[in-house]
Amino acid sequence: MQNIAKLKIILFDFDDTLCIHTDHTSGGDEEYNAKMIVGDMSAWKNCQVNEQLALFMNICEEKGIRMGLISTTESFRHMETKQQFIKKMYGVNLENFCVGTQDGKLDMLNAIAAAYVYEKDEIAIVDDYWYQLERAADAGFQAYSPMQIVNYVNSDVHKKELKRL
Repeated sequence: MQNIAKLKIILFDFDDTLCIHTDHTSGGDEEYNAKMIVGDMSAWKNCQVNEQLALFMNICEEKGIRMGLISTTESFRHMETKQQFIKKMYGVNLENFCVGTQDGKLDMLNAIAAAYVYEKDEIAIVDDYWYQLERAADAGFQAYSPMQIVNYVNSDVHKKELKRL
């Protein structure tokens, strides 16, 4: 792991990071989008919660590290439905830093650094998409795959590091 003790904000991707699934568009995009508009979370009924990420999020919350959702979404309502799912399944509220495209994620990380006057290494992204992680790390941000967080939480190292937070 890089330096979690330095974090001021950590942003989580949704699909296959916080909501682990194989098919969220069963029935097609039109049906899926209709569900998102009305806040119907049934599209994710088979999603699994990542217990180590849940623990990690609780620790971050206890330590006062800001947390946000940085997912690609079709609409504001889609983002709200994702936030509701996270609150229901993980028990935490994530701020909205969602964007319309995958490429917009790096732009958002840079905007957060500028807006909150954070150093880039005080910002982390957790994403299952290696392209995002490479781009973020190359730009100076901390970047973690969900499995890196799982391994970190399962290790004895995190207990020592988290005591320093």
